[in-house]
Amino acid sequence: MSTESTVGWMDWLQLAAPFVAVGFGVVVYKLQKAEDRRHEALLERRKTYCEFIDATSRFGHDKLYDESERNMLKVEVFRIYQHVLLTSPKPVVEAAKLFVQSLLHTRGESTSASKELEKEGGDIIWKKRRALISEMRRDLALEAKALPDFPLEEKERQDQ
Repeated sequence: MSTESTVGWMDWLQLAAPFVAVGFGVVVYKLQKAEDRRHEALLERRKTYCEFIDATSRFGHDKLYDESERNMLKVEVFRIYQHVLLTSPKPVVEAAKLFVQSLLHTRGESTSASKELEKEGGDIIWKKRRALISEMRRDLALEAKALPDFPLEEKERQDQ
């Protein structure tokens, strides 16, 4: 009788093994797909962040351009800013918002944060840019140990 119960148990094990393997495969597949989506989103944010910093840098030097080019730069900055708002975590969104407000404030355009920005004084664009890049690097898991500090310190900018 004990032999029959052992044989029955082994038969069930043989029947269950493929189902367990398929179940395990489905779980691993779903986990890998989730990781692939996370990685793809990270790459998309990295691209958006680079485009945003590039566009705002050109916008910051808008005196080099004529009026129509300045308007196109502003449109480009706000187009990419919308992507930042759509794809980024809250700390990056908040830092981007303050950075854009500081850019507009220094261009003489009134924003909801103009009074607060006036109180800060100094080089507010660089302060807000530094905070934004810090948040972007944190989001992309690029800590300061891996990359040099950016943007340049005040003294280094004056030397250039």
